[in-house]
Amino acid sequence: MSKAKSGVNTRRRRLVAPSRTSELYESLLHEYGHAVAAKQFGGFGYVQITELESPGRPARQRFTGVFYLTNALDMSAQARRVVGLAGVVADFVAILGLANLDGNTIYDLSLRVSCLSASDAEMAKGYGPDDVCTTVALVRERWDEIKEAAIFDLRHRYRAFARI
Repeated sequence: MSKAKSGVNTRRRRLVAPSRTSELYESLLHEYGHAVAAKQFGGFGYVQITELESPGRPARQRFTGVFYLTNALDMSAQARRVVGLAGVVADFVAILGLANLDGNTIYDLSLRVSCLSASDAEMAKGYGPDDVCTTVALVRERWDEIKEAAIFDLRHRYRAFARI
């Protein structure tokens, strides 16, 4: 993936401690889940990750990310729902693995766990089982692209060369 096509905002370069790269990678997978899904529907935007300063935070809350979809209004309602769900589906793929994942599993988990952020929930407003199944199929199909984008960002934007 070339730098020009990645949609990465490279203004904020800083070294991330190797012990924290896995936490950052998880955040990047989530945000690039949105980005790659948006690309499939003609959407574009950029990912911004911020390291939170509070030392007492649990490991999974040390980074926060946002995918800024710049042409959401040009997309269909279903496309916006899929883009909104793609981040959490990428989270579940990273945790459960591709082999253990289907749309029904994700839908069941998403009903039991309040797993959508406010911005993801707004984008995915009105989603149902069909939207989840569509999102799971898209994320499964594009998983390598999502991982490559996250690794590119991790290595080049933050210059953290830990093995993943």
